[in-house]
Amino acid sequence: MEWRQLHVSSANTVLLAYRGLKQLPRNILSDNVTNLDASHNLLEAVPHWIDRLTRLEHVNLSNNKLMMLPSEFGMLDHITVLKLTNNQLSDLSLPKELAAMVMLRELYLAGNEFQSIPPQIFELRQLRTLQMGKNKITEIPRDIVKLKKLNLLYLGGNQLTEVPAELGQLSWLQSLSLSDNSITRLPQQLKQLTRLQSLSLHNNQLQLLPKEIIELTSLTELSLRGNPLVVRFVRKMSNNVPTLLELSGRCIKKCSLHYNRSIIPASLVYYLNHARTCDNPLCAGVYFTSRVQCVKFVDFCGKYRVPLLQYLCSDTCSEGCDHELTSSSDDENRMVKKVLLG
Repeated sequence: MEWRQLHVSSANTVLLAYRGLKQLPRNILSDNVTNLDASHNLLEAVPHWIDRLTRLEHVNLSNNKLMMLPSEFGMLDHITVLKLTNNQLSDLSLPKELAAMVMLRELYLAGNEFQSIPPQIFELRQLRTLQMGKNKITEIPRDIVKLKKLNLLYLGGNQLTEVPAELGQLSWLQSLSLSDNSITRLPQQLKQLTRLQSLSLHNNQLQLLPKEIIELTSLTELSLRGNPLVVRFVRKMSNNVPTLLELSGRCIKKCSLHYNRSIIPASLVYYLNHARTCDNPLCAGVYFTSRVQCVKFVDFCGKYRVPLLQYLCSDTCSEGCDHELTSSSDDENRMVKKVLLG
């Protein structure tokens, strides 16, 4: 068996890729190694003595047959990039000691057997990149908010059906890929991702988008192909008959009548304080629970029509709501420069 050892600048780099290795050769891995690439081999396990390589910073063990990482891996607290793509790792494969890798910036776990995102990943507070595409993940835990420095989140090719509102709190996120899942709706809280530049949603079950998506002023790429909203534009309306409470509340808000807890019960004060404004810009009305669901077609870039969800206070506000709204100004066109529909 032949190994090739490379030295790059001042760092010690060991390249063992494409060598058909079944185990890491201890005799050629010195304690000074900082970069280790043992990808595209036949490794089935990481040896326990890995913890002596305390200077490791970049590790690539992708395209092997790994099923487990030893607890000693958590001792390697200088690692900034860890690539474990295309192995046989599952929910219990990562040691809890992984949370001690406080310098970890990039974690690549795509092409494995994960059905959930292991909780120790959420303790990696310096993480900038998390790639877990092509697994079997069924949900995004709310603890995702702990990864506040995340720039790139790739969860394409999983089994997701919902997107939690907490995802909108990842304020540093620039690239979000949720493609090739079974997602039916997006939370309006995604509008908080003010730094988001790329949003991949192709091959899901989306029938429309929340109107708040146009508030993503940094967005330059939006991928929507393979969704029902592209295959057939949805024009659907639903209207519930307002209750007496709803009608009374609307009158109070419309006429700007004064109210407080000394006049009406606290529950009604709370109710009145949570009135929602009609999405029709020509209407000054409000609604509480009874609303008209409408689809507005917005032309983001002068070519593609994208249906956005609107909530209106009454049927009269819905006239023309399914007509295309063309965005012609430069400011609006800059919102989405590229819409991939086909």
